[in-house]
This record gives sequence, structure tokens and C-alpha cells, in this order.
Amino acid sequence: MSTVISVKSPIFFKKYLFIITYFFSLCFIYQQQISSKWEYMHFLNEFSLIRLFSILFLMIPLVFISNIKVSVRNIFLNIALYIYFIPALILFVYSAIDLFSIVIIISSLAIFWSISHVDLKSLRNNYISEHFFLYLLFLITIAVISAIYIFGDKQFNLSLLDVYLFRSEAASSLPNAFNYIISPLSKVLIPIGIVLSLKLKNYNFVALFLLLSVLLFGFTHHKTIIFIPFFVVVFYAFLANTKNLYILKFLFILIAVIGFSDYLLSLYMEEYALFGNFSSFIIRRLLFLPPLLSSLYIEFYTDQGYLYWANSSLSMDIFKNTSLALTSAPTTIGETYFGDNVWANSGLVGSGYSNAGIVGVILYSMIFGILVSILNNYGKTHGHKIVSCIAMPSLITILISSDFLTSFLTHGVLLLLIVMNIIRPIK
Repeated sequence: MSTVISVKSPIFFKKYLFIITYFFSLCFIYQQQISSKWEYMHFLNEFSLIRLFSILFLMIPLVFISNIKVSVRNIFLNIALYIYFIPALILFVYSAIDLFSIVIIISSLAIFWSISHVDLKSLRNNYISEHFFLYLLFLITIAVISAIYIFGDKQFNLSLLDVYLFRSEAASSLPNAFNYIISPLSKVLIPIGIVLSLKLKNYNFVALFLLLSVLLFGFTHHKTIIFIPFFVVVFYAFLANTKNLYILKFLFILIAVIGFSDYLLSLYMEEYALFGNFSSFIIRRLLFLPPLLSSLYIEFYTDQGYLYWANSSLSMDIFKNTSLALTSAPTTIGETYFGDNVWANSGLVGSGYSNAGIVGVILYSMIFGILVSILNNYGKTHGHKIVSCIAMPSLITILISSDFLTSFLTHGVLLLLIVMNIIRPIK
């Protein structure tokens, strides 16, 4: 059986133009602001013309990944391309990422893109109606927040700048069981509640879930808890009436334009400290830091040897390397490259490589592709936009900032699959 790839010239060049525009916009921001201020944090600025031309050629096959047809798979692949892989290519052009690392990063994309196109059938038992499950989620959320208030230290804080002052004390005051409850609640159950509320046009419940998210953030002091629910609402609004995925491409172009404008305003209005923060913090931390950390993971564990999941209870210490397993990978990388008390999380590529090198990246990428395929299959029955809004926070977390096993078991990805299986969607 042969595979035929048809190319419609206007659509192909339109998608390539989006990629190129985004690429060069971020290149400008990286060179002018990020690397100039943060070079000591390994954001190098050693431009290579040869690398640039090789990347411009490499971006041609990336056009085929950025399919504009609405599906869970295509929505995630477009986001993954713009939020992680194109910034990685820019870092390679400026020598912040070496050739070995960029090959591994692009190989990971090729693997999970290929596997995700395999049509895997998902279970569909559909036991519970969406209306009933919505009320159940609401009661569960109230019960958990009430328990956190009763058993916790009762310190309530809504300042994003002060979260680190309260987080450790808040976590230590709660029973250990809450470590396995708070993350799935905030990353899976509350987003499901919000999306179902939006689908059913129950806007009172949308407001209530957002309010409960604010309360949960105030008592636990984790920033992702406050960002994810509002991200879900905005993401749902973006996808609600769209017939193709050009709107996602426009969104990332808009991010680059805001960063460019923010940089220019910081030059001409130096007296306002507010300007310059968007490109310096949002673009640097959201777009450039994850692929940079992936390359640092690759560099470190290539020299020092692999963990073989020694820090995971699933390994049962079979392959334990005592010289490396004394601290977790994020702590090791943070302290090695950035200083004491720095936690440097990495996602699919970095965590996979730290555990088993190239084999770990291949294994994680294949399983990740299977996960995307299963979620895409659920999209056919529950609605691609609905499943995308529910699953996207978890998929992005796996890609850029969390070990796959940790996300699957602790951060609620397994729970997400179970919920998708038992909900009976309203047609």
C-alpha cells in the first residue's frame, strides 16, 4: 500500500507563510531582547547562516503537520508546532541548542505525529449523562476545597508574586493524599466541568467553577490552578465557531506581534517598567525555555548516564543508579545550570531522555502518539472541540513540563481517559 501526499499550492504556501512569519518574528524578539538580557541563562546568541537555511528547508515538511482540518489531533499538532518545535528551531539557529539535541527533538515530533495517525479504537461505555456528571463534578470540587480548608493551614493568598511564600507550608499542612487529588482536580475535573457547562450553555456553572478555581488557587498557591480554567474558557471561545485551524495560527502570530510591540514600547518608554515584561517573561518562559531545558537534559544525561526511572516507584529500584537518583531530574538540572533551589521541569523529550536516552524518547513519543490517537477517537463521538478543550492542558503539560508517567498517573491523564469513556454525550 502506498501513501500519496497531495499538495494544494495556495493552501501549502499560506500555511508555510504563517510558519515563516512566526519564525522570523520570534527570531527578532529572541535576538533583540531575550538573548541580550538572558544569555547568562543559556539563551546564547551565536547566529549561524548555515543553520538558518537548513531550518528554512526543514520547515517545508512541517507544513504537512500543520493541518487546518478541525480534529483533536490537528489542534494539538498545530499548538505543539508553534509552542515548542518552532522555538526549538530558533534556538538551534542561534546555537543555544546543538545539532544532536535538535535531531532528537524533531525525531520525537516525527514519531508521535506518525503514531497519532493510527486509528486506535477507544472504549465507549457511556454510563453517565453530561448533565448528571456536571452536577457530580461541582459537588466533588466543593468537597475537595472544603477539605483543604479544614485540614490545611487556612492561609489564603491571591497574589501571583507571593505564591512561593505560602506554597510549602500549605502543602506540608495537608495529608499526603491531597498530593494525588489537587492536580487531577485542577487539570482535569474542573476543566471538564467548565467545558460541559459551556456546551450546555449553563453559564452560572461556568462562573461557579471559575470562582472555585480561584478559591483552590488561594488555598494551594499553585499558579497553574488559576491559569488553566481561564485558558479553557478562552480556548473554547476561539474554537466554538471556527471551521478550520487558521485561527490558532493567527493566535500565535498575535502573540509574536504583542511581543514585538512590547519590545518597541520598552525602548521608547523606558520610564514604564511594565513594558518589556511580555516578551521577556511570557515568550521566554512559555516558548523558549521548554526546548532549551530539553537540550540541557540531553546534554547532562548524555555525560552522566541515565536514571532508568530510578526516582519512580514503578521501577522498583531494578535499574537504580545511586549516583544520580539522590535528587530528581528537575532539581539536578536546575541546580547544575541555574543555581540552588531552582526546579527545572522538562516534558516529553527531556524526561524521556533523562530516563533512558534515545530509547526513552522513542518510547515516550510512541505512547504519546497513542494517547493523542485515542483522544482523537473520542473527539469523533464527543466532539473534537469539546475533547480538545478538555485535554489540551494535559497534552501541553506532557509536551513541555512534566514526565509522561507522572502526568499519566498523578496529574490526571488516566482519569481523563476514564471520564471520556463513561460520559454519554448529548448530540
